[in-house]
Amino acid sequence: MNAKDNFHTGYYCKVSRERWDINEFLKEAQNPQFVDTEDDSSDFHNVYDEASIFLQGACHLFSLALHQEFGYDAFEIRKGTDCHFFCKATYMGEPIYIDVRGATTSWEEFLSGTFADFHDHDEIIPQNIEETAKLNDPDDLYAEDGLAFAKHLIHEHPEYYNIGLQ
Repeated sequence: MNAKDNFHTGYYCKVSRERWDINEFLKEAQNPQFVDTEDDSSDFHNVYDEASIFLQGACHLFSLALHQEFGYDAFEIRKGTDCHFFCKATYMGEPIYIDVRGATTSWEEFLSGTFADFHDHDEIIPQNIEETAKLNDPDDLYAEDGLAFAKHLIHEHPEYYNIGLQ
């Protein structure tokens, strides 16, 4: 692969001139197990109803699912108080960046689709995602549901995330 040739899978491939926002596609990827109980007695509600949540608030759960399914190494990119969890592997000798959007060898493409601007990031930190994800977090009563939804998305489209299939 040439340095200027970029490889990508998943939602990166769906973007076109007519529909350039990956988030549009992620919002269409609905959780088939989602049941919004809207229990007024609780301050907590299951927010894992569409895949866009894994790009804006639950990226750690998607990274955990990728790690558990494929053994990818997880990382956190930080800039100020903003952060994004993602996985990284090697594809044809090149680093490849993987999150809910799919996989890309283009660092620029990867950065351009995150909700915060990480172009001038402070640091990238390797993560022990099994510990970082904190599935028993009392502030996220539905974390297990989120992880199950992430795995559902991966199993529904393994070609988006499993670089071994390429």
